[in-house]
Amino acid sequence: MKTLCKTLAYVELVLVTIGSIILAHTFGTKLDYHTLKFERDGAATFAIFVSAMLSVIILWAILCAFSKILENQEIIFELLESRDETKPTNITPICTPLPEPAKTLPVRPQVQPQTVRQ
Repeated sequence: MKTLCKTLAYVELVLVTIGSIILAHTFGTKLDYHTLKFERDGAATFAIFVSAMLSVIILWAILCAFSKILENQEIIFELLESRDETKPTNITPICTPLPEPAKTLPVRPQVQPQTVRQ
């Protein structure tokens, strides 16, 4: 499933990039009413291409992240299945454990206010 997801992400990235180029080329023109010919509108072409690519990149990132999640989940399941209760594992924790909470709060010595002599 993870390889399918990653493959689908890259295929989608390539195919929709080609499609967005074609879409921007096709709809990025305007009709000149004097000569009745289509002229390239640079702003419209750029806007169509960028908006199509934005959605492509978002979907690509989601599919790649989902693939990475599945890969990590597979690693965790393999470690859990191979774990033997009688033998200690050599898995090191990712983070250090939290320190034990203090039993009592530290007490500060009370300072007596002093008067100023003149």
